[in-house]
Amino acid sequence: MSPREILIDAASRTVIRGSSTCCIAIISDTLKFANIGDSGFLLLRNINDKLEVILKSLEQCHSFNFPFQVNIETINRLVRLEIVH
Repeated sequence: MSPREILIDAASRTVIRGSSTCCIAIISDTLKFANIGDSGFLLLRNINDKLEVILKSLEQCHSFNFPFQVNIETINRLVRLEIVH
């Protein structure tokens, strides 16, 4: 399953509004991830003995301190979240 499919499956099983934010990432030959809300990740690379941010996920919020959350109402939004690098 892809991160997006995992997240959609989890959302389809929730019945409580405002249940959680979530970030799922799978690293193989590529990085695949799905993210909803203010959860997130940083992809770091050691360059000349210094960690540098290569990729940072974006927060998804309605407004300050009001993140999107995993629930049945967000499934359509979740379908568009998977990004592959």
